[in-house]
Amino acid sequence: MLALSVQELLHADPATPAQPALDDVRMEAALLIARNKVPRRRLAETFGWTLQHTSDVGDQLEARLLSTGCRLSRTPDYRLVPSRSVLTRAQLQKAARAGA
Repeated sequence: MLALSVQELLHADPATPAQPALDDVRMEAALLIARNKVPRRRLAETFGWTLQHTSDVGDQLEARLLSTGCRLSRTPDYRLVPSRSVLTRAQLQKAARAGA
């Protein structure tokens, strides 16, 4: 059974981007607050999630961040990092100096 009514399906605007899942937003906020690498197990414990659900939410967050200047790094701990590939070498250097 669909979670949407027929009325909602008929009036859906395809140009409107999908809203992120609440768990996706919670993970993003927690990683921004932590500012450091966070083990997957610690994220799972924080939210009362299974390790699998934590990985699934990480997948959702990673996909959503593709259109931003931020990326989810999972090596293996989780953290938010800048998307360096969108900047030239000169821009990277200037950005680094601007934050010094």
